[in-house]
Amino acid sequence: MTRSTRRTNTAFAWLFSLIPLVLATVSPAGAQTASDNTFLDANWALTQFTAGNGGSSTAAQSLAGGNPGAFRNVTDVLNAAPVGLNTIVLSTSIYTPFTYNPAVSGAIASINYSEDAACTASCFGSGQSTGPALLQGGNRYILSSSTVITGPSATWTNHALSGLTAADFGLVNVTAGGSIFDNTQHPNFSAGGAPIQLGFFRANGTSVSGPGYTLSAGIDNWQVTVAAGAPAATIVPTLSEWSIAALALAIALIGFAWTRRMR
Repeated sequence: MTRSTRRTNTAFAWLFSLIPLVLATVSPAGAQTASDNTFLDANWALTQFTAGNGGSSTAAQSLAGGNPGAFRNVTDVLNAAPVGLNTIVLSTSIYTPFTYNPAVSGAIASINYSEDAACTASCFGSGQSTGPALLQGGNRYILSSSTVITGPSATWTNHALSGLTAADFGLVNVTAGGSIFDNTQHPNFSAGGAPIQLGFFRANGTSVSGPGYTLSAGIDNWQVTVAAGAPAATIVPTLSEWSIAALALAIALIGFAWTRRMR
């Protein structure tokens, strides 16, 4: 190996060691969807919250009568409200097979939600309150920016929401005063947020000194789409003045060696 060849190889080594410093990687953006239209009981985890004189909320798969086929039926039982207090029963149903991890898949830009709902037993009034629910870091958050109700009809009806952000969800906080969420606390949709599981909630209430009752309503064709934020370039170190000078020298040496070989 000649001296000029060794110099050329050294220059190439310098050049290729510097190239990675000027490269940036881009994180892919996209959407992930969780959905269910069969509602196996093993795939759903229910958590109940009550206030006032209490009651219960239960949910289970029904094999027929959905839109079409199987659906998940939620039954709220409310005890009569005591004097001076409301009675509230709320439950969240979380779909356990799916988890969105913002640290891996990117910050959440928005969430789209859709469900079919119908009243299935003892139907009256507004039916049940419904909407999306999230589980993050052991806390449960539900839709707090608007109100969605199943209604008293036994006819399946679609309810859809789009473009939901973290500000549209409040921390579940059921009180005898009539509140079901704390809208000063929201989930963390940033890339630094903990993993999130998705689901829905159902709620019923009885006003002060009101009677108790039982009401059932179903859910079918549940779907949540999580849209990630725009791609973000990974920050990499910039070339220092010394590195730029070394890169220029390496290129010059390559040119010099190549010229000598051509003579």
